[in-house]
Amino acid sequence: MPSPSNRGITCCHQQDWCRRYEEAERLLEAALPAAEAISGDGHPRVALVLQTLGGIFARTRRISFAEGLYKCGRLVWRQLQSLPPYMITCM
Repeated sequence: MPSPSNRGITCCHQQDWCRRYEEAERLLEAALPAAEAISGDGHPRVALVLQTLGGIFARTRRISFAEGLYKCGRLVWRQLQSLPPYMITCM
């Protein structure tokens, strides 16, 4: 069993990670509309932001939100797979 001082360190470490997830979520939520405005909805940049934000939601146990974001990101990647390779490298 961890000593009280170790529990304090663990708690502090967990709070630090919570703050980092909150900051990452805030930044990614701001990046998503910017990526969509600059590149369009079907761009790999948008898919990357969607799936990264989904990862943050999954790690913070908001599974239904994470699942929706992963599905949207996967849809973008699937649409890109149907394009000829020369068009993808131009993006």
